[in-house]
Amino acid sequence: MSDYTTVSFKRDFVEDVKDYIEDQSFGSVRSFLEHVAVKDMESEEKISEEEAKQIGKKLKELGYME
Repeated sequence: MSDYTTVSFKRDFVEDVKDYIEDQSFGSVRSFLEHVAVKDMESEEKISEEEAKQIGKKLKELGYME
């Protein structure tokens, strides 16, 4: 049994991330997104519920979320 689960992203988003990390030390999109998530969770800076809604709206407009 695996200790991992699957999270799906739109292909365009994954390709954009691949392009973004191309010249960085991340070995994969997975490791980059894991790094970003952990960094965010450890951050003392918190966003408001309204900011989260605005970010979600923008990601939907860009086609990254449904």
